[in-house]
Amino acid sequence: MTPIDLGLVVLAVPALLGAGHLFLLTCLSVRPRAGRSSCGRRFVVLVPAHDEAGGIGATLADLARQDYPPDRWRIVVIADNCSDATAAIARDAGAGVIERRDPGARGKGHALRAAIDMLLQRPGSDWDSLVVIDADTRVDPELLARCSARLERGEAALQVAYLPRAGAGGPAETMRRIALTAFHVVRSRGRERLGWSAGLRGNGMVFSRACLAAHPHRATSRTEDVEFGLQLGRAGVRVGYVDDVIVRGDMPVDRHASRVQQQRWIGGRIEFLQRHGPGLLADWLRHPDAMRADLLADLVIPPLSVFTAVLCAGTCAAALAFAVDGHATALVVWGLALLMMGVHVVRAMTISGDLGALGTILCALPGYMWEQVSIALDRNNRRASAWVRTPREESK
Repeated sequence: MTPIDLGLVVLAVPALLGAGHLFLLTCLSVRPRAGRSSCGRRFVVLVPAHDEAGGIGATLADLARQDYPPDRWRIVVIADNCSDATAAIARDAGAGVIERRDPGARGKGHALRAAIDMLLQRPGSDWDSLVVIDADTRVDPELLARCSARLERGEAALQVAYLPRAGAGGPAETMRRIALTAFHVVRSRGRERLGWSAGLRGNGMVFSRACLAAHPHRATSRTEDVEFGLQLGRAGVRVGYVDDVIVRGDMPVDRHASRVQQQRWIGGRIEFLQRHGPGLLADWLRHPDAMRADLLADLVIPPLSVFTAVLCAGTCAAALAFAVDGHATALVVWGLALLMMGVHVVRAMTISGDLGALGTILCALPGYMWEQVSIALDRNNRRASAWVRTPREESK
């Protein structure tokens, strides 16, 4: 084995481990049986909103169609530093409203922290479970009934399936849908089957009051959902996954808006990894178990498009080295990692219904991967930013 081949093999090891981890979750991503329904819990549906006057009315109307006794749940909108009519529209729709003015602490995490702290001060007879729904979301009418049954079984935190709403259907949107399906559904099904934590995805999060009282929400980074999910995981609290309930959120309406959103997601995860990754690793070394290892892997593994780009580049480099010196070890290792990633992606495409668009996706994939890699490498994306609403496809 030449030094170049050896070096490529060494570089392939973390890629192989990451792809193998995703392959394991993919193999276990059989859809679970539908859960039972219950009306035993008393819910507050918390809707964090910043300048959402254009779409919050449709979300509240959608929530009103919940198949759940009306005296056992209510909606509270946290209108955070709004400059439009979000609060007035919410009141007109019959929702409770908390208006928050704090320009020095803006962001969804700060809004959730303030609202949850305020709700916890109310009597325990008022509510015992809380759901977080974004202000641009279409909601399954069975959400409360299915989550109530899971909470009554003793689970403390849940994440329901979170997918994008149908939009224009261009290649970039299709690839975002596939990536979200892989991240939110394929991996979550596998984790649920293994008894690991599905993590939190920001929309469709469910908590018991006891969980929030014991583990106060203090996540205020750009990826506050990831942060709070890891906080719960490090405390030994598993986030269960509810596959038979779906919430669908609006996606950005154009390329610029999509890039802004990707900068927030990717940059926020990189920033969070830099700040908290070492502590999470140290925590796993002190208390080694599979769930904590998976939480760390979920944070370390790059976004789907970025990881795929890395695997393609590594495989091409290994193929070139094989052509030069005839040693195939690196090519086999990188090729195996790429194959396992391919299985993961195809599984996500099957679930999202995009397998028929494979040819179109392959043509657009290089440009899309390059854009995502450039976002990941841009240091400016790692700076904290205020809560700025990304333009999206509004509900009609």
